[in-house]
Amino acid sequence: MADPHSTENVMLSVLRLVKRDEPLVTELDPIHTPIPDLVQEYRAVLANLLARIGLADAHVEMNVRHTGTAPDGLPVMGLKLRMTRWSPQSLKLLVGLPLLEKAAWRALRGSWVLEASHFGGVWLHASSSLEIPAGQMKELRAAIAGVQESHEPSQAPAGQLAGGG
Repeated sequence: MADPHSTENVMLSVLRLVKRDEPLVTELDPIHTPIPDLVQEYRAVLANLLARIGLADAHVEMNVRHTGTAPDGLPVMGLKLRMTRWSPQSLKLLVGLPLLEKAAWRALRGSWVLEASHFGGVWLHASSSLEIPAGQMKELRAAIAGVQESHEPSQAPAGQLAGGG
């Protein structure tokens, strides 16, 4: 009996594989990727991102949802973050939402998931049970006012040009 692991038998197996008439399917068909597989991959990539930037699971719940279908037939997936408790990271999340979305896009580009779906972005909302302690509410108001003031054009007294002219 011939040894199935002999060089000759291995070469014959490789030749049979190469000479097949039907093409080998080696990739998933993006149009037919099941939604649960997409949700799982989105969750893995985005949970890793949230952990890296320090958003604790105890304060933010993450939900990946299939939000619709794009004209090309691919599903559209969205990340919904729900703030469940106020913490010092909460302000970071509120102010840094555009940066978080940019980082999410960058992280997802490193995965196969964007070949099989479209990313609909990051949505943030506060839980109906979220309570912000009074002292931290003052800090939040001051931070928002500071951001607004730093982006408003300076108000010059009547008759003077802004900038002291």
